[in-house]
Amino acid sequence: MALKPRKILKNYSYLFTLNIEQMMAIHEQGCDAYRAGINENPYKHKLKSKCWREGWESIMAFEA
Repeated sequence: MALKPRKILKNYSYLFTLNIEQMMAIHEQGCDAYRAGINENPYKHKLKSKCWREGWESIMAFEA
């Protein structure tokens, strides 16, 4: 089950307790959700992938 981007964005404090392997697993779930969503509703999906990307970039910035 893929995590919802909106849920991830609300739970930054949880994300900061993860190690890099756990974060990569979440990232993979996001990629899978991205691929699965492309055919469903391209416009709606674009907004979701933007949320996901911003959430992931903020994690990587925190790690750096």
